[in-house]
Amino acid sequence: GDASSLGSSDTDSILSFSQGILKRIYEVDLSQRLRLEALIALLEMLNKICPQLGRNIGTWTQYAPTNNDAARKLHRAVLLLLVRSDLVQIGELDAHLAKSADEGRDQVWLEFLILFVRAATLENIVPPAKMPNMINIIQLIAEDRAPTGQQINPAFRKAAARLLEELRNSLSSGGDARVRQASPARARPSYEESSSMSPTSVKQLTDASLVIAKSTLSLASNDPPNAKQSVTDILVNWLRVQNEAAGNDKILAQFLQLLQQKFGVGSSDDETERFLRLTTEVVVESCVKSADATKGLRYDAIDGYSKLLS
Repeated sequence: GDASSLGSSDTDSILSFSQGILKRIYEVDLSQRLRLEALIALLEMLNKICPQLGRNIGTWTQYAPTNNDAARKLHRAVLLLLVRSDLVQIGELDAHLAKSADEGRDQVWLEFLILFVRAATLENIVPPAKMPNMINIIQLIAEDRAPTGQQINPAFRKAAARLLEELRNSLSSGGDARVRQASPARARPSYEESSSMSPTSVKQLTDASLVIAKSTLSLASNDPPNAKQSVTDILVNWLRVQNEAAGNDKILAQFLQLLQQKFGVGSSDDETERFLRLTTEVVVESCVKSADATKGLRYDAIDGYSKLLS
């Protein structure tokens, strides 16, 4: 279908639905890598029919929870996946993270920046040349030239110097001149020393397509024989109830309660995962099958589904 055929209400529905998916992503534990990958894949699929999503999602991520170390680790992993999937523009993120670090004054975000750049570059998610603002801060910190009145944590200065050396070693002779002006040679640090992610987690970032395929097949293999038809029936009933009882909060609440009690949605991770996966497949298939040669795609099912999730 042609994204230009989207009306404003269709776009709003898809964006609302996508916000729900992003919220779900930030509720996933970082150890649940397959689930994280699957949800990112849903956003990729939606972005193909609604490019506005890719222009909005970078702003949405700026409001993600980052109030503790665990939240920041998850946020960093999510940003890496979003950048890799072209859902977040690296130029905008480069400017935002550099501003957050404030030339080293905010050392929480300075650490975040160093770890992000390390994973993004060494795992070939994005080249250093596309992150000039962050690379500049790392170089200033490594060379003790940051224009800040406070003392920089020596561990961060050491990590910045190590990162510059790693980048210099990873580039060919025609690489980025900014990075080739690195600090004196140092031993390559272990992941445990300078990364918040394990080697396994980092590798999964670059093997994402295979991981998503295996994850989907694994989850689908455990579906009951009539699972997809059951989900289709649920959606049909929801669309009917939502249309006939629009504004009747009591009836809508009763339907949602039945959904939770009968199908475990919201109370069981496995059932919720199955429901989200299958309903997304059903609404996208419905959207494509209902395409009209003159009017383009119809988004009735996606519109109703977004209201169900909200």
